[in-house]
Amino acid sequence: MRNLSKTTYLLDKNDYEQYRDLFFYSFDEPESDAEKEFLKREFEHSKVYGIKDDGQLQVSITCVPFKVNFFGKEFDMSGIANVMSAPEYMQSNGVDTLMDRAFTDMYRNGTTLSYLGPFSYDYYRRFGYEQVFENLKITMPFTKLARYSKPSMGRLKRYKYSQAQDVIGDLFASVNTSGTVARKTWWWKKLALWYPDDLLAVYYDATDEVRGYMRYTFHNGTFIVRDMYYQTPDAFLGLMHFINKHRSIYKDIVINSTDTSLRINNFSTNPTDAKVEILPAKMARIVDIKKFFTDYPVQVDNVEQINLEVNDSLSWNNHIWTLSVKDGVVNIEKSDSEIPEVIVDIQTLTKAMFGYQSLADSFKVGNVLGNTDEIETLDKLFVHEKAQLKDFF
Repeated sequence: MRNLSKTTYLLDKNDYEQYRDLFFYSFDEPESDAEKEFLKREFEHSKVYGIKDDGQLQVSITCVPFKVNFFGKEFDMSGIANVMSAPEYMQSNGVDTLMDRAFTDMYRNGTTLSYLGPFSYDYYRRFGYEQVFENLKITMPFTKLARYSKPSMGRLKRYKYSQAQDVIGDLFASVNTSGTVARKTWWWKKLALWYPDDLLAVYYDATDEVRGYMRYTFHNGTFIVRDMYYQTPDAFLGLMHFINKHRSIYKDIVINSTDTSLRINNFSTNPTDAKVEILPAKMARIVDIKKFFTDYPVQVDNVEQINLEVNDSLSWNNHIWTLSVKDGVVNIEKSDSEIPEVIVDIQTLTKAMFGYQSLADSFKVGNVLGNTDEIETLDKLFVHEKAQLKDFF
């Protein structure tokens, strides 16, 4: 095993060609013009770490800077992308070294959270990440899709997905407040490159305001809904009526959503004819516990002092914390000399704070230790709606 820890670099524009070559080699991606442009834009807007051996890039990770709207509070988030190694360096400690460096930089720069899309959930749990996002997938024959009448008012218009920011950008920003990315212009353009064949159906109400949208595409005889949002009943009716207009063209339909609470009987005349899947999606990590708690959208105004022990590989998080809330303001300080009343690891805490699994439920399976009263009190602090993420990186 080669130790590459002494050759860690922040890459710059002069390293891009090596970065591009390692990407296409590591992931066996086709080197299309669109893929190259996609990769270049991501590189230019990201902090990219790499390890070189004799001047040759061998290991690299990309940290894409985002802001996320987390239930009305804005946090800086680093999206981890393109974790890659040359085959001969896969058994080195290169990725570990780069992740350590990246976490340190995130903490110093005020980044509170980090998301990633894993190739292996177990692998990234080593770095403190946990799966907190899910996707809903409904698959059915098109003939089983529920029919709805066209609304008496309003209209629907089709666009290319490359026009999405101009058409639905404001609506997307105002309604996607459950932990998803606040998209900047460069990111909208990158998504259009990533999904070149996607289309957009937009519903306008009688006053010509955008009230709903659907991103969709087609593949091998299947109509695929990538994302769908409806702000009013008429928007839902308009979008469903539009989908039904494709009934004679496509055999099957797949509806995807980050909202796993959607009801199948709103979409299918016979729910038993539909296949409904809840699929694990991206992972998240709390990079800075103190900052996340301090700015967190707490659900109760007042909480008496609780001593919370958090076990984490990041030294600045790995402490006993004294936590209290007064008039909606959180106070949290290190207090390693105190006796903890609740003991939890970083993954379990992340699940609770992202609304994915309460501390009480984690306690039932042995992942939380402590007094049940304090565990229940902490749970009341946290949002009880699952976070959602609509982006891919």
